[in-house]
Amino acid sequence: MVLKLKKFGVFFKVSIISIFAIYLVEKFNFLAVLFPFNPSFLFSTCLGIYTGAISLVVDTILDWFDESMRSTVELVFFLDAANKSITNNPNVVFRDFDIAEIKLEVHLNGKKKNFQNLTIIIPYNNFYDVQFAKNYRDVCIKAQDNISINLSEFNMGEEKANTFMEFSIQFIKSSDSPINELECRPSLKFKKICPVQRLLCKFNHNYFILKERRD
Repeated sequence: MVLKLKKFGVFFKVSIISIFAIYLVEKFNFLAVLFPFNPSFLFSTCLGIYTGAISLVVDTILDWFDESMRSTVELVFFLDAANKSITNNPNVVFRDFDIAEIKLEVHLNGKKKNFQNLTIIIPYNNFYDVQFAKNYRDVCIKAQDNISINLSEFNMGEEKANTFMEFSIQFIKSSDSPINELECRPSLKFKKICPVQRLLCKFNHNYFILKERRD
């Protein structure tokens, strides 16, 4: 779904730039003023110049907005520090006593107010029980089939946040749990229906897969 939205965004940007470039060429073709010959060739050339110039300006503005105005929530699941990477999607296998463990790191970078009323949702199968350390129980809330991480509870003293939190989650398999594999993909939940906040906060993450032990 995210990939489709990105493709649509690229298509929309290219379409708007092309239409605006054609409009500018129709209004003022500066090449036709400098070189009054072969108007069809000059139109195509000027169109290409305008398109490239507008694209450069738009990309510069978008890069500035992304770096200066937007905040980032980054969630990385990992099994050990040596393999901690947002490009890795670890397989979490149930081992002795039917327990599986995944570690995670949450990194908030940006304006403190952009993280208010935001929650990370981590789904899991309700055939499993979930446990995490007591000192994270204000941040993490366990529901029937998901774990929610309340970003408003993070310790962010200043207006500009650059905060890390790392802890582990244990999954305990009950005796009647089916043998299966479960893909756990997190999502970012906005408590208020506010499209502006969605623009101001981006979510980068990997995911993990819960797997049965194969003896």
